[in-house]
Amino acid sequence: MTKPEIIFELLAEGGRLRIERHKNKFGEKFIYERSEMGISDNDLNVHEKNESDKFEEVFELINKKYTWYQLNIDTIHHDYKNYILTQLIDKLNNESVSLENLYQKDSLNKKLNVELIYMTEKKWWTYKLLGDKWSSKNPTIENPFFFSNWVKWGNRDKLTNVKLPGVYCIAVSKDNLENSAFSWIEEIEYIGMTNAISGLKGRLKQFDNTIKGKTGHGGADRFKYKYENYDEVVNDIYVAMDAFDCDVTSNKPHDLIMMGDVARQEYVCFAEYVKRFKKLPRFNDKKKSKKYSKTKGDINK
Repeated sequence: MTKPEIIFELLAEGGRLRIERHKNKFGEKFIYERSEMGISDNDLNVHEKNESDKFEEVFELINKKYTWYQLNIDTIHHDYKNYILTQLIDKLNNESVSLENLYQKDSLNKKLNVELIYMTEKKWWTYKLLGDKWSSKNPTIENPFFFSNWVKWGNRDKLTNVKLPGVYCIAVSKDNLENSAFSWIEEIEYIGMTNAISGLKGRLKQFDNTIKGKTGHGGADRFKYKYENYDEVVNDIYVAMDAFDCDVTSNKPHDLIMMGDVARQEYVCFAEYVKRFKKLPRFNDKKKSKKYSKTKGDINK
């Protein structure tokens, strides 16, 4: 077994929260330990230990219970910065944390190598990457794409920043992916993007309408060729999205560049999938997947 690595650690008066990664020839496991934490009166003189083969599961023990972003963060391992950043943004927005109430903002910026940005008018948090540590050229980072967690198709509108433009991945899986961290899995059957005013929410609504039997989304038309019965497949559909904070109605250079980044990111995602699985996602491959409306369906319906 290799020497344990500290993946995430919070320090507080009288104790700590720590997640360690232990590796051996059989794989790896993550051990969460809480020791005499002075976070609340109930946590004093307490020792708690849990373990899992998934970092996300042990991190959730901290994420659910504590406002960890307000504590002294000593360590964030580079392999999990992207996941922790995604969880941070979701938590700040879900808990409506304002700029003046994020006391550890500078420390978080430093640990995550980002600039956290509070959109005052829209009252939500976003971020800007600093440096090149998050480059897809870094092989130690599993997910440099900043996708949300996977959610069931019916929960897609609950995702943070769903009204923004961006890129989305749609997977069909019998395994329960709900709220699990995004990863590149072969079950991804379509990758798409949008710079429309209606954002990701509107584009995914078009996809939903099409797989229900209407028209309006080419990829969904090919999806329906394979999955004709909406009710039979809908509980197995999952989506993750990578939103981009820009105003698609603007002609300002920053917004125009960002819209170009959205389009480019779709192709970066195609390339990542092809590198891993030697093929395009099923319904992005127009040569191999047929449209329902052009074959089985009534295009006038």
